[in-house]
Amino acid sequence: MNKSEQPEERYRGFDKRMEGMSLCTQCIHAGEGQKAISSFAGTTPLYQAVSYYYENNQDMSDLLDGKRSGYSYARWGNPTNVALESALSTMIGGGFTLTTASGMAANFLAIQAAGAHQGKTLLVSQEIYGNTYDIIKNSIEKFGVRCLYADFKKLDELQHLMQKESPDVVFFEVLTNPMLSVIDAPQVIEMAHSVGAKVVIDNTFASPYLYRPFMDGADYEVHSLTKYINGHGDAMGGSVTCHEEDFSQLEYLGCTQGAILSASNAQLILRGLKTFVLRVRQQGENAKQLAAFLNGHPRVCNTRFPGLANHPAHETASRLFRPGFFGGMVCFDLKDASREMCFKMIDAMKLALPAGSLGDVFTLALHPASTTHHSLTAEQKQAVGIKENTIRVSVGIEEIEDLIADFSQAFDQVNE
Repeated sequence: MNKSEQPEERYRGFDKRMEGMSLCTQCIHAGEGQKAISSFAGTTPLYQAVSYYYENNQDMSDLLDGKRSGYSYARWGNPTNVALESALSTMIGGGFTLTTASGMAANFLAIQAAGAHQGKTLLVSQEIYGNTYDIIKNSIEKFGVRCLYADFKKLDELQHLMQKESPDVVFFEVLTNPMLSVIDAPQVIEMAHSVGAKVVIDNTFASPYLYRPFMDGADYEVHSLTKYINGHGDAMGGSVTCHEEDFSQLEYLGCTQGAILSASNAQLILRGLKTFVLRVRQQGENAKQLAAFLNGHPRVCNTRFPGLANHPAHETASRLFRPGFFGGMVCFDLKDASREMCFKMIDAMKLALPAGSLGDVFTLALHPASTTHHSLTAEQKQAVGIKENTIRVSVGIEEIEDLIADFSQAFDQVNE
């Protein structure tokens, strides 16, 4: 078969639709708008298109009326994003997923979709990511939502508060940032549902490898895809997963507000997802060994890692999480150290990078009081245990011997 006889989808010759057109018009239209290929690619292609066209206006009208499936405008759906969203719904354990431009956008959207609007009550764990606290305090509250804050580790007090206040929405992190408390999610979900509240859980720190709260009854499960699910430090994104009956409202809010994940980042995150289990498993193994090393080091106190027997929630973590795994995050206090000494220790590290993220293949270290939780008052930091000598570590997949050696030499330099 010669080139001119190739099937249409592989035709590389003159676009006959452009016969007699000017060069300008040919440059704009030639080659575009060909029919979809009959085979499929081994990986999902990157669909960069903003708009999608149909052979007639009736098809477009039927699409917008919900009479047929398809795509119209990228804010309302993109084939690359949809592939990722389906994969996320699968790994989370059900429901329908909408991807967003960031984890913060996902939290904001989920809280709104769950019903936190004017005149309603939102009950929030006092141990949450600093920027999440900011958006609740500076945006959600200003929408007329009554926001209450509580220690979700104290279940008896929490239950009493729920029965007294009857919140409409409850929000918390299962594995908290940065202190690594473990909230008994099934218990809290049951309490919340007993008073008619919707439950929104940010599961970024735990990730679906450790725990899947949607399968335990959470109404909305949120992830910063930037972190463990992507895992390579090169794409920002977020996701919200909910039940089918709640998805249309979630999709409407997400698409009208416009904080939708880009197709290019969706493709990168879908790629990162392929090695998710391999990465997170190695990060968890490394974290166990690094935590044991830190727990016995003379320059360290208050090592926080749920896998340590002396962690206050070790039993809860052992019951909730995947057997033998407790995540890839470690937090500790540098003994008798000032903020400046913590900076010196982090700056001295050769492998651990001083970056404000987590879940990457490389190890990251930061000072929460001056970064992730810098906007909290001194009293708020103290209430959750964040001190001027607290350091948070996101453990990577490097050889553990190299990581331990790196921490050892950094500790030595603090003493100089």
